[in-house]
Amino acid sequence: MVTLILNVDRDDDFGRKAGIRGPIIGKDKNLEAAIRLVLADPEDSDANALFSAISLYDKLKNENKDVEIATITGDEEVGLKSDEKINEQLRDVQNKIKIDDVILISDGEEDEYIIPIINSYAPVKHVHRVIVKQSRNLESTYYIIIRALKEKDLLRKILVPIGLVFLAYSIAVYFIMGIRTYFPIFIIIDPNTFAISFVFLTLGLYLILKGYSAGTRLKNFYSRMRVAFGEAKISISFDLISIIMSIFGLFYEIEVTYNITNLFERALYVIQNMILFVMISGIIKEIGGHVENYIHNNKLNPYFWTGILMLSGVSFIIYGFMDYLMIMFNIINKKYDDFSIFIIFLGFLIAILTSISRRLLYRESAGDELQ
Repeated sequence: MVTLILNVDRDDDFGRKAGIRGPIIGKDKNLEAAIRLVLADPEDSDANALFSAISLYDKLKNENKDVEIATITGDEEVGLKSDEKINEQLRDVQNKIKIDDVILISDGEEDEYIIPIINSYAPVKHVHRVIVKQSRNLESTYYIIIRALKEKDLLRKILVPIGLVFLAYSIAVYFIMGIRTYFPIFIIIDPNTFAISFVFLTLGLYLILKGYSAGTRLKNFYSRMRVAFGEAKISISFDLISIIMSIFGLFYEIEVTYNITNLFERALYVIQNMILFVMISGIIKEIGGHVENYIHNNKLNPYFWTGILMLSGVSFIIYGFMDYLMIMFNIINKKYDDFSIFIIFLGFLIAILTSISRRLLYRESAGDELQ
């Protein structure tokens, strides 16, 4: 049972600073790489992480554990491009070493983003985090600021929020001043109070989007779109139709409910009627994916119907719940809520039966393959 001690250099410091390409397999090669990197940049944390990995390798070897060590490198453009290179190098390591599990050496949070990629080859049983100690003199405020200004990633993390605060405050103040010029009635609004509120709103949105890696997701989405258009994938047409259907449904429902003055009632009507458009959009997208699969693999996925039925079941549940809610608030003039309960029950039934039937079919197909 081979345990791989895996050191990850996601932004390719080994390649950029020491001219070393990954994957680096074996203790001797990794020790040489660590020495070359620490000579090129004595302050680089990746060198310290690799020395820590080698130390752990020696310790486990002395305990008669079956271990191997490897370093994989990504790309300076951290994100989709670097993760694709890491995936390729992991495949190379897997071809050369039969890995049973992995100990990941991490010197930062970014390295741990690739755990799902590693898990696709072998389970990560432990993450060994390396924290570099510094002397008190080096921990001075001046040194920290100078180091921060040299690190591009850290610079973005510090300067972007500060820049957003100044930008949001300035935009809000000028906006209120402009409104006051043309609409004197708004003199009751204090520009500073509005600006501070706008700053908190902007920072809140930024932190939420940052927390969900919105920038990386958009970048990955753009890359996938470029690849899809380049390969002339038919699924992209279905995706576009799906998006257009949802947008059309939203505007259509807003227009239809224009005469409803109560905003709460209008919102409930729009959400309830939008469920149908969203369901149809989801079904179109699902069909597109299966058509694409059929064109490339010349066979239809036997479970293509499960996604469609599950989506339909969930849509029925939400629609029934919204209908019941509108009856409860006397928005819809219905004496009985039997229809709402029936729709919710039907949705649950479809979802449960779909899930059970898919599991049974999967077990049957797995049994046939074993025979």
